[in-house]
Amino acid sequence: TAITFSGTVMADSGLKLCGGQTISASNGGSVGSDGNAAYLDIGGDFGNLRFADGDGYGDNGETSADVAADKGTTAGAPFDGDSKIAAASAGVSVSYKSPKVNGFQVNFGVGDAGSTSKGDSTARGVSYSATTMGAGVTLRYGSSSTAKTSGTANDDNSATSAGVIVSAGALTLTLAQNTKKTDGNSYAGTGVGVTYQATEELKLALHSKSAEDSKDADYDYGETALSASYAFAKGLMGHVTYTDWSYTNAGGSKNGGNYTNLELQVSF
Repeated sequence: TAITFSGTVMADSGLKLCGGQTISASNGGSVGSDGNAAYLDIGGDFGNLRFADGDGYGDNGETSADVAADKGTTAGAPFDGDSKIAAASAGVSVSYKSPKVNGFQVNFGVGDAGSTSKGDSTARGVSYSATTMGAGVTLRYGSSSTAKTSGTANDDNSATSAGVIVSAGALTLTLAQNTKKTDGNSYAGTGVGVTYQATEELKLALHSKSAEDSKDADYDYGETALSASYAFAKGLMGHVTYTDWSYTNAGGSKNGGNYTNLELQVSF
């Protein structure tokens, strides 16, 4: 459980200042070791600059084909084909997001892990958006890297994400290719996702993705999910999602199954 306080001020100079503080009931998630996170955004014609205790703008180049609503967790696989771009969130981060210029936008972030760790992180991304033949097209590429936390550790990692998003009327198609490299592993995954806004209240979504490890012939992950989301009223949303998945771990043990997830979301 988390509570977020935020506010925005327009300065006389034209700069837009946004700040926020998140207080979490536990130490889980990415909000910092004490369960709290704060950020300050400075925005203007130059773009947006963020100072944060946690995530910044560094992951804006990532693409996920995981479009089905609230499917839950499957198998606990270390890599399921989804984006693993880290938003340069080690400790305190500083990141920048440019304005869109002729459809192009870039972002960059650095994270300082602090004096007790060498696990500093960097992230960067670029995107391009345009309209062609009546359809909106977005191309994205992002990457991130995190250094070893100590001279003897083997916990450094890197990730890349590339994707194409095409929207035409009520239909949106997402194609994604994601990688993650750690000590002893080199994962790669692909995914395709489709959403359809059938009515103002009803949205349908379908995605399929797979992943493998080029350094381990046994490793394999596959997932297909279908969902329907319905807005009953303002602030009241319902989801039903069916997921089918299979997972073979590095030791060759197989697991898999299917389930249906029902969820009701209330916001006010």
